[in-house]
Amino acid sequence: MLIPKIILFRNFNKLSDSLNAIDKSKSFLLSTIKEKYMTLKYVESWKIFFYILISAIKSLQIVFVAYIFKRFINFAEKPQGSLLQLVFFAILGLIIFSIASIVYQCIYSNIVASVNIKLKELASNYLVKVQNKNVKIDSSFMTNDLKQVETQRVDSKLTIIFNSIQFVAAIVSAIIGSWLLALIFLIASFTPALFQIIFGPMIENKSEKWELANSHYTDTVNETTAGISIVDLYDAEASIIDRLINTAKRMELALMRTNRTKGIATEITTTGAYICGMIIPFAFGIYFVVRGNITLGTFMMIAQLANNFINPIIDIFAAINDVKTTTPIWKRFQEIIAFNGGKTIDENTNVGSFNGLSLKNIGI
Repeated sequence: MLIPKIILFRNFNKLSDSLNAIDKSKSFLLSTIKEKYMTLKYVESWKIFFYILISAIKSLQIVFVAYIFKRFINFAEKPQGSLLQLVFFAILGLIIFSIASIVYQCIYSNIVASVNIKLKELASNYLVKVQNKNVKIDSSFMTNDLKQVETQRVDSKLTIIFNSIQFVAAIVSAIIGSWLLALIFLIASFTPALFQIIFGPMIENKSEKWELANSHYTDTVNETTAGISIVDLYDAEASIIDRLINTAKRMELALMRTNRTKGIATEITTTGAYICGMIIPFAFGIYFVVRGNITLGTFMMIAQLANNFINPIIDIFAAINDVKTTTPIWKRFQEIIAFNGGKTIDENTNVGSFNGLSLKNIGI
């Protein structure tokens, strides 16, 4: 019985090595994502891993719908099997994917909340305990700027991860149907990247100007509020109001230019994606059907999946534009982290109790 034990021991070692390799691969994947998407480094690794897993399951929903679409068209052309069974299969699959989508929304919102809480902890710690004169933060940063990071950076980076997975799932499924037509759709779907190269630096430049104007407006509001009691003494109401309004105008104009540039970039990217990613590949697809290279059901399945070549790419580049709008704010936050040392207030720290105050050699 010695040989079976040796074989079992060797197999166990192989299994152990495989599990270690999987664990190392998972750790490498998570560390890579956290390094690339610095905002997500404040989330536990298991949440990121679970989000990627549930995103992969959710992304297969469109593949499932495209497959059902193909089955229905093929059944219409040449009925085979039971239509009722096909309907029940489709409904059951959609219910399962609906449950997965609900879980996705739960983990998504949990990650966003975790990041936002951590960012506010670090900013609060800096505000109270550090406040280096080279990097100043105010009420605008603690409210407006951090909210911009939440809505335009954290959400966008989670969206990029999901859409990237959905894009890969659609590509693989389409290649199984027809690799040539899938290749045409794939090449065409990367057209929006050209527009991103053009508009990306412009959006960052506009965002920096808006961030400065917004900070200046907040300072002006605070100064006006602090000095409102002495305005009457100098009869300066008109000049103070005019100064405040002009500052507000400059801030709103800067924000308008940022939003306008981002909106124009999105619209041009969308138009280019539809022309190059839908019209031209559709022409090739119809040509292949007429020639008899593929069935109509296969073409419609790939065309359905092609939306997930185009839409995720559009959403990814739109999300990248949103991230770029927060670049000045995030750079400022990174400076805060550098001075802060990345440490937060320890709630369990015993700071002692206040027993009294003694003053000596004080004159009034």
